[in-house]
Amino acid sequence: MEISPDPKKPLGEAIKEMLNDRTSSCDYYYSWAYEENRRKHSELIDRIGKRIGKKLCKRIWKDYFDVESLEGEFHAALSESCYRLGFTDALILSRELDQVGEGHKTIFN
Repeated sequence: MEISPDPKKPLGEAIKEMLNDRTSSCDYYYSWAYEENRRKHSELIDRIGKRIGKKLCKRIWKDYFDVESLEGEFHAALSESCYRLGFTDALILSRELDQVGEGHKTIFN
């Protein structure tokens, strides 16, 4: 997502632009490319299963999915902490902008 270099862009327009970019990035999950990648993924897993045997394959994939689950939890926790930090910054900035509305010359007074 690109942020517009125009500092005078209305906030509503900037938010709408951000949401439109986010929505289009999710279109991949509904595309033919996604379906093709899922098909290839399944074929490769089947091929691996035939080479190493069903029992060993299940053990390996269980460990692999456990690792992926832990990785997902890590990324979720990281995203949540970044979101909270950004939200806190937004609240502080909002309070400072209210100060400007009350007659202060800048948000830094």
